[in-house]
Amino acid sequence: MDCDVRGRLRKFNLRLKHGLYPLIETIINSIDAIEERGTEGRIDVHVQRDKLQATMKDDESHVALGPITGFVIQDDGCGFTDRNYESFQTSDSTIKKGGKGVGRFLWLLAFEGAEVESIYEEGGAWKKRIFEFRYTKDGVEGHRIEPTDERRRRTEVRLIGFKPEYRDATPKTIKTISRHIVEHCMELFVLDNCPQIFLHDAEEKSDYDLERMFKNEVLISKSSTAFKIKGKMFRLTHIMTACIPDADHRLCFCARGRAVVVETLKSKIPNLQRGLTIEGNGKTAFYSGRVSGDYLDDRVNSERTKFDLFDELELDITDELTFPEIREASLGAVRKELAPFLDPIQKEKEDRIRTYVQTQAPQYRPLLKHRGKELDDIPPNIGDAELDLELYRRNQRYDSELREVASKLLSPDKDGAYEGLKKHFGQFIEEWNDQSISKLAQYVIHRKITLSFLHRRLQIRDDKKYPLEESVHKIVFPLRTTSDDVPTEEMNLWIIDERLAYHYFLASDKYLDSLDKFNYTDHDRPDILIFNRPFAFADTPPTATFPSIVIVEFKRPMRGDYNADDPDKNPVSQVYRYVREIRSGTAVDNHGRPITVYDTTRFYAYVICDLTLALRTIAEDAGMIPSPDSQGYFFFNRNLNTYLEVMSFNKLVDDAKKRNAAFFDKLNLPK
Repeated sequence: MDCDVRGRLRKFNLRLKHGLYPLIETIINSIDAIEERGTEGRIDVHVQRDKLQATMKDDESHVALGPITGFVIQDDGCGFTDRNYESFQTSDSTIKKGGKGVGRFLWLLAFEGAEVESIYEEGGAWKKRIFEFRYTKDGVEGHRIEPTDERRRRTEVRLIGFKPEYRDATPKTIKTISRHIVEHCMELFVLDNCPQIFLHDAEEKSDYDLERMFKNEVLISKSSTAFKIKGKMFRLTHIMTACIPDADHRLCFCARGRAVVVETLKSKIPNLQRGLTIEGNGKTAFYSGRVSGDYLDDRVNSERTKFDLFDELELDITDELTFPEIREASLGAVRKELAPFLDPIQKEKEDRIRTYVQTQAPQYRPLLKHRGKELDDIPPNIGDAELDLELYRRNQRYDSELREVASKLLSPDKDGAYEGLKKHFGQFIEEWNDQSISKLAQYVIHRKITLSFLHRRLQIRDDKKYPLEESVHKIVFPLRTTSDDVPTEEMNLWIIDERLAYHYFLASDKYLDSLDKFNYTDHDRPDILIFNRPFAFADTPPTATFPSIVIVEFKRPMRGDYNADDPDKNPVSQVYRYVREIRSGTAVDNHGRPITVYDTTRFYAYVICDLTLALRTIAEDAGMIPSPDSQGYFFFNRNLNTYLEVMSFNKLVDDAKKRNAAFFDKLNLPK
């Protein structure tokens, strides 16, 4: 052989569960030989077993069977003529139809070797060629040619010495083996040009006709339609077969009775599910389409491995077709054929998406309204999280398209683009407004989800304990950070008060003496400290003077150790201590300029907690006034110029919901 067989085999990897591949490759070689001879032909496969070890019982027949030792494959094709033997001797031969001519190397991966005997006619004389294929450097051993009196073409390949590791992972019964061969060679059977193939097992006393098995156990239905592209006629054969493990819906482009290009349909036809249920008999099937026609026959290469077709025409050639044109027309015919399966799935999916958008994700309403067709390729039967991700991706693309159009409308009209866009200006404005509204809807939904999450975090845990104040704190603002670290959209200060979004600097759970912008020396740590931004414009540069400072203190839900006599357990005293420390400190801003906190600087302090009896007592003893809903207390300390509010967690959530209720109602969000 014109290669080092042992070196060549090191490049192959045959998985144990694929131990039948060498047999299947041999059968395909026999089919090619019969086709080359030009007759209908016949292939017989005999299963060889070790009768002395007939101890295994099959689950179906309960017959004691010996382990498989090999297979004998016989055909009446053209045989190992000089030309075909030379091809066998050449690695990666180009003579092999539809493949690379490397299947014979699989023999030596799962078997110890192969013995070949072939009777053929060449040059008016009948000859017998005999050789072995072994794991040696040359591969071919014992080759000889001798005359024969036999006048009938016959080639016999004996795969011998089935290696135990492959044998043990391979089906045992002839029926299962037959089914595997049919499944693997599906293309040959559906095209109705496959020779007769029979499997025999003398020990099992069984014989299987693979064509009959295909028609009786695999084929469900078969029909065909014709379509025309630029005057060229094509035929599409629709075949429904029983579902097979690892099978896909496929579209095959064929020429001269053989599949040339095979493509899966999963990504090409929306809503095409893994298995299709046949109405009436309840069988689950998968689809195979076969496209054929004279145009494809005339443009297939000699090896029948590809078509000599353009992917795109640079010139407008009326009579020529591109492969994408043929593919798209074929897919249209497939969609029409599969409409009874696809339409109900499409309607169910559309209803599901519409309901999801209306009730849970109104930010995608413009996408549903203006880009509905772009949702067709969303897979059916996906979960809400996956659906939201699919909608988000398409919405991002839609938003990008609108921005591109807006950019063109606003740019100088150098090439007349504006005139072309002006005709669609009204539609663009409608879509732009809808998309802008959807962004507002998305922000409102963020608020709804945040409040729902906060409500759940306040509930008692499975261990019968309430969460720490940190778990509530970080929903409002991340712990141990400042506003320099956190983007505005990640702050949920609106839960406490909408005005807190307008601030100069904010520190969350930071010691006063750790703030880079403020030279405080105290080591107290309020939960949230906010220096508000002035709401005014001036011609002169702004001074680093704050009209107000906000302090927020969270307490653990259902905390019960409040004590008026202990400053660390009295939240009212604790907040007043923070105020005094801030008033007495010396600070500079991020530019090193002095920051002055005057006596006129107003402090707003919030203590957010559960109103236990002990805490109510502290608030009342401090002279605080109960709120009308009895869910909090408020008081203005004139000496410290501080407004203090003690607010229950229930009031925090309920008030935030009430402030946003009108927005939630407009979006039809659940209560």
